[in-house]
Amino acid sequence: EPALQERRRQIEALRAPFAAGRLVAPVVPAGLTAGVLAAARRLPADGTWRRYIVDDRQLQRWCRRIMIAAAILFGVAMAWHAGLFADRGFDVSVYDMTLDLARSALDKLTDPKAKIPLILSARHVQRIRPFPISAMKQELPVADLVIEAVPELMSIKQQAFAEVDRFRKLGSIVATNTSGLSIDEMVSGLSRDTREHFLGIHFFNPVRYMALVEVIPGTVTRPQVMNRTVGMLELLGKKPIVGRDTPNFVANRIGIYALMKTISLAQKYGFEVEDVEMITGEALGRPKMA
Repeated sequence: EPALQERRRQIEALRAPFAAGRLVAPVVPAGLTAGVLAAARRLPADGTWRRYIVDDRQLQRWCRRIMIAAAILFGVAMAWHAGLFADRGFDVSVYDMTLDLARSALDKLTDPKAKIPLILSARHVQRIRPFPISAMKQELPVADLVIEAVPELMSIKQQAFAEVDRFRKLGSIVATNTSGLSIDEMVSGLSRDTREHFLGIHFFNPVRYMALVEVIPGTVTRPQVMNRTVGMLELLGKKPIVGRDTPNFVANRIGIYALMKTISLAQKYGFEVEDVEMITGEALGRPKMA
């Protein structure tokens, strides 16, 4: 018991500066690999991507109709994305394997039992139209932005984008919400225009509340597409960072490293779950585990 009390006293001493707001900058572990550091740079070193300012009117003119395609396992996540755009006044079409599944996903946005509101106003759901996946080819020719949120299997994503490539209008931006699969591999063999307008837009859940968004260009993604996407995300209230097309991009590379390092240190020094949470939970801006 005295040893446990002493350990908790030491943990509180570590936690105190964060709780008091005196330490706000993240600390990068000394063992972080060079690969993670390379992926964590905000912009490519060659300065390829140039950002420009857009206002709400420019954004609305450029991108009026959003399409979000998902599958059974990702229905709820699809609804979260749709809610974000609907809250900002966009017309959104969502697609699932059947019409009932698409409608069911949207019902989650206004579920009174939800722990946190997932959409700003229930009235905004009227801007979201559910469709079965079979109706995609009729809507693709008029969509300005297409976002994919199907399961994290390369073969499924490639099939989805092959269909998008057949019916999308030239110049529309096509994005994947993958958390770490190869951007280039996903659209390999598709038309040049699709590949030039293709990139990753990785949101974090819950989408309405999490500011971070990763934007990942492919090898031939046009700089103008990157500029427009980053500008759009900033106007949506997000904080986009540009990552390289490396496995797991930025956040998951760092996050998985931090997770494994935390487990290793907890085992080494005999920390309990509660001890680890006290150090790495709310003190570092993370939610409680339970």
